[in-house]
Amino acid sequence: MDHEALGAMLGNCVDGGVNVSFFEISNEIVFEGVWRSGFFAEINKQLGLMIDDYEEEWIEYEKLQDALKVVHKFKNEFCGNLEEVKVINGLERAITTAIKHKTSVAIIL
Repeated sequence: MDHEALGAMLGNCVDGGVNVSFFEISNEIVFEGVWRSGFFAEINKQLGLMIDDYEEEWIEYEKLQDALKVVHKFKNEFCGNLEEVKVINGLERAITTAIKHKTSVAIIL
């Protein structure tokens, strides 16, 4: 576990036995670009979640394949800048890793 993952784990009271990986959205402008794209709204719609500012949401293992489909759809259609694409790629890596380890993904905005 890297230093950033450890900090995220401690800050969010995640149990130390959990495999934690962490990626950060670089700044507010990047976040706003991804938000305006409808990416999180589509994940919410398809998975019945409520990902929103200052909210914590978990994508349970059973929903990860559906989440990955949304990510792939956006990767194929998204026209954002490189930093915004990195956010979508980061979530794709987190979902793929969670599927491999049969766990869930926490999204904390």
